[in-house]
Amino acid sequence: MAIPEQNSRCQLKCLMRREGCARQTRKIVELKEALVREGYFTLDAQAKVLALGRSTTWTILRANHKASGLSPSVIIRILSSPQLPPSVRQKLYEYVKDKIAGSYGHKGKQVRRFTAALAVMMQLDLRRAVRQIIVSEANEVSAPRSWTDMGYLRAESGRAFDQRADHSADIDAARSRRARASRLGSRVVP
Repeated sequence: MAIPEQNSRCQLKCLMRREGCARQTRKIVELKEALVREGYFTLDAQAKVLALGRSTTWTILRANHKASGLSPSVIIRILSSPQLPPSVRQKLYEYVKDKIAGSYGHKGKQVRRFTAALAVMMQLDLRRAVRQIIVSEANEVSAPRSWTDMGYLRAESGRAFDQRADHSADIDAARSRRARASRLGSRVVP
């Protein structure tokens, strides 16, 4: 009896995974439709507005990813584009929100990894944005458009920032214990 039960569980998981994958594909198609509604019909125009290369844009907008979807680095790059129309930006926000919520059938570990990577990429982008603001104030130019985007996404994945900070603190504490032990000539269990 264990085999049929196990078989039905596997079938249910596969079905849920396929539904999540289909949801993700539909959201990426909505992103492409928003670009077309805004008047970006050609691949060159779409690549320019998304701030991506032609081949990357073509791969993304075909929406036939195996399962992973858009990477955090691609999402940050798109959101950093100053020419990105608000409707496309909103679709991308919805995509990120759904992916963080696990709506696309990814396992918990995959969602956590995505959220943490997005948080790290946002921290790097925030640093760049701060530097850009400092330079722009010196040149009396307005701040980058992506500044508000970073605040929105930071709120969406705030838990990942906290987890990353906790993890970094744990690593620093372990390193200091090891350094102290090596100075004293004894071993400390990490």
